Amino acid sequence: VHELNTPLTAILASGEILETETEEPTLKALVKNIRRASNNLKQRIDELIELARGEIGILKINVMPLDMTRLLTEMTSEMAPLAQGKGLQMNLDIRGELPLVMGDRSRLRQVMFNLIGNAVKFTQSGTITVTGETVNGHVQVNVLDTGRGIGREEMVNLFDPYLRKVNEGQELGGLGIGLALSKMFIDLHGGKIEVNSRLGEGSSFRFSVPVYQQGNFIKKHSEQH
Repeated sequence: VHELNTPLTAILASGEILETETEEPTLKALVKNIRRASNNLKQRIDELIELARGEIGILKINVMPLDMTRLLTEMTSEMAPLAQGKGLQMNLDIRGELPLVMGDRSRLRQVMFNLIGNAVKFTQSGTITVTGETVNGHVQVNVLDTGRGIGREEMVNLFDPYLRKVNEGQELGGLGIGLALSKMFIDLHGGKIEVNSRLGEGSSFRFSVPVYQQGNFIKKHSEQH
């Protein structure tokens, strides 16, 4: 899979140069489309590489004391324009003062990006709500949408990109790898990710990560090095 990134890097670099050199509006728009599609492809390749690392047991996380309130605020703010572009409202509901967690910031950002991105993608009207609260020594994050929902058969092996079931005529492209990676990241944190959904009633994706404790952090940190 690594070899796929080599020609793609050249395409991205060439597209960037071409965009700066081109003034003709139609050509400039075409170059932007090429760059956007290439970046999308690069993201998919990077996800495949990470997935492969997870499957052979070499996927790593770097946990540090992390402010989840700040992370949730940051991610909902960054993703809000995506929701607004579809006429959706995005809400953030922090329930009480959240303690620090033992988290890998970049990995948890990726989980949030996947979950909120999927919620926006599969919601045509209504709201996307992100909640955060403390439950049994974990910070629990929930991403709720008012989208089309997921049927019982679709939810079978939803977090497995090879075994999940998609009904004919229903589109779930881009959802499998992102969810599989998200589960790997949350599992590495010692947390849990799950989904509740019904067709026509929206979906709720919930994950949890352990609250920061100094002794656990020192132990976990030493295990990673």
